[in-house]
Amino acid sequence: MHSRPTTIPYGLSPRELDVVTRTAMGQSNQTIAQGLFLSPRTVHSHIEHILRKTGAASRAEIAALAVREDLVRPTPGMAASAGLRSFVKEAR
Repeated sequence: MHSRPTTIPYGLSPRELDVVTRTAMGQSNQTIAQGLFLSPRTVHSHIEHILRKTGAASRAEIAALAVREDLVRPTPGMAASAGLRSFVKEAR
């Protein structure tokens, strides 16, 4: 069985999708930066790009969009430590 890569909606990059996931979990730019080994300024830039690409007006809208459209992409080990599965389940 071969799997085909899927296109990320809204033209988001894989790194922006990582930021979307962490934003949906309520993480601050500082926390996202530490978790992804980025500067807070880079995370801020990613958030600005995500807002522009998705048409969202706020971080809260990014979070709602991410959960509604299944854009939340947990990384190995993240779900258990961050409670991501329960977060997504409660948000729906």
